[in-house]
Amino acid sequence: MNKLRSLFVMLVLLALALLPLQSAQAQGLALPDQDGGVIIGSSYVLKDGETLTGGMVVIGGSAVLETGSIFYGDLVVIGGSSTIEEGAQVNGAVVTIGGSLSIDTEVKGDVVSIGGPTLLEKNTHIRGDLVTIGGPVQKTEGAQVDGELIDNPTPPTRPDVNIPAVYTPRFDFINPFLEALGLLARSIGFGLFAGLIVLFLPEQTRRVSEAAVRQPLMAGGMGILTFILFVVVMVALALFSVLLITLLLTGPLLIIVPFVLAAGWAFGLFALGTEVGVRLIGLFKLEWPLPVSAVLGTFLLTLISGLFTFDFIICFGWVVPVFLSLLGVGAVAMTRFGTQMPSMTADQAEVEYVPPADTL
Repeated sequence: MNKLRSLFVMLVLLALALLPLQSAQAQGLALPDQDGGVIIGSSYVLKDGETLTGGMVVIGGSAVLETGSIFYGDLVVIGGSSTIEEGAQVNGAVVTIGGSLSIDTEVKGDVVSIGGPTLLEKNTHIRGDLVTIGGPVQKTEGAQVDGELIDNPTPPTRPDVNIPAVYTPRFDFINPFLEALGLLARSIGFGLFAGLIVLFLPEQTRRVSEAAVRQPLMAGGMGILTFILFVVVMVALALFSVLLITLLLTGPLLIIVPFVLAAGWAFGLFALGTEVGVRLIGLFKLEWPLPVSAVLGTFLLTLISGLFTFDFIICFGWVVPVFLSLLGVGAVAMTRFGTQMPSMTADQAEVEYVPPADTL
């Protein structure tokens, strides 16, 4: 078997080394001086009276050695069938992968068949070993195999060894002080970032906050639709990314779409925080710049919503963060990232009073 394995590896390396020769032979042209080579995407037939030396590798096609032909070397067929007729002379090994194999003559070497049926006719005489993996073998009366016959070999199993269990201590306890410190740092970071955004986009931030305050139900519903649309789009992009052609288009979109959603979520949070800061400062009848109000409001909003995710709130700790996320994302979607005011509802629009007409 060591000889067989070495032969199989040698054949694969030979196929890879001869791949550059495929261009002329893939068109079905005759091999120069009947020397061996590689054929890709086409079948090969060695006719009666012809002789080939050097072996042959056929990929994506079939190989036929007709009666009276002489073949020197190894025959490797990948993705096609192999037929060796009665009276053909094979001075080497035969390897077939992913196709059927039919032999009705003498083969002076090993025979390997992987992933396909193998038929040994009555005139078959294999001087070496016969190895079949993943396919049935039909051996007609009179067929001979001088070497070892290996039919669907099973991989070696691991011996049962009793390994004593090693106790590994688990540390499920989370230090509440470290968790609170992390929340505080995150709140400060979000507050400072909100102040920077509002400093450059004050009008857009106010439009988003006004949309969330004036139409909270519509903004929350728009947030739900936005997340549903995000899931549908990501699934569709993942399915279209299977093809190499569409991957060039869907690949960048798989990065851009989540980035846009994350930017919308952050911008919505900053707008809500700005509104909280403005209203909080208004309670004390103070007038602070809008970026400062954004820093204060976003800091408090992030801190309070983060407290609801602590372990002491078991069942409903997720409600406040999810509600704020839906409200902020929906307001951003309604205002197109603050570039336009949302459409007003009938009860919010100003209706001009028209007196009734005089009746006769």
